[in-house]
Amino acid sequence: MEETDATLTGLLDEAAGLRARLAHVEDKIDRRDVVDESRQLGRSRGYAVAADGGVASISKAATLLDRYGFCVVDGVIPAPVVNAIREEADAAETRVVANQDAVKSLMEAASARGVDAEAQLHGDPADLPAELRAARRRGIPGKLVNDIVWLPQHLAHPVTIGIARQVLDDHL
Repeated sequence: MEETDATLTGLLDEAAGLRARLAHVEDKIDRRDVVDESRQLGRSRGYAVAADGGVASISKAATLLDRYGFCVVDGVIPAPVVNAIREEADAAETRVVANQDAVKSLMEAASARGVDAEAQLHGDPADLPAELRAARRRGIPGKLVNDIVWLPQHLAHPVTIGIARQVLDDHL
């Protein structure tokens, strides 16, 4: 029985030591210089992965997304087309806002007439003032088209899709 007590005492002492060590590390985390850390991250490009890295890049990108909330995948978009893609993304954003405004106006007009606003979205898509995508289930009104629909093919790069699958799991 005494051996059990000694072991228990030893474990309790070890737990106390670990708690003290954890408190020390947490204190260091709280005192770290976020600005300096950001500069170091920028210099090291520790937030980036290579598009040609396959599974290793996908895994590292998922870790970076979890750690920093973002990551850069180098090589997905060829440098010569970056400006064209930027313009396409800007045009897509403009189109999304116009589409949202059209649906909002449709809903407000229906409400003002005392008509079920959501029922307005069940009509023939060709007759609607907005572009909607079909819902997966019957009887559900169409949904706003996401800007990704109007963006370039580079978003379908295998590493980009792999990262999305790993991060979003079965939501993709």
